[in-house]
Amino acid sequence: MYCLCFQGDRKEACQILQNLGDATFKPGIVSALVTLYLADGNRDGASKVLKDAVDWYRKNKVCLLVPHSKCFVISTL
Repeated sequence: MYCLCFQGDRKEACQILQNLGDATFKPGIVSALVTLYLADGNRDGASKVLKDAVDWYRKNKVCLLVPHSKCFVISTL
C-alpha cells in the first residue's frame, strides 16, 4: 500500500484499505482513508468513511479510550 500511494494510485490504495474487514475501522486506517480521499478532492468519500466508522463503533460498542474493552455509559440522575 505504501508504494501505491507514492505511485499516485490512491484509489487502489483506498480499495485495499476498505477491504480489510473490521480492521478498516481502526483509527489509523480511518485516518489514512480520509487523508487519501481528501487528497483526491473526494469530500463525500472522506465523509462516508467517517460516518461508516462511527456507525461501526456504535454497533460493536467498542471503546477507543480503553483498548479491548466495551464502552459503557454512566448515567446520573
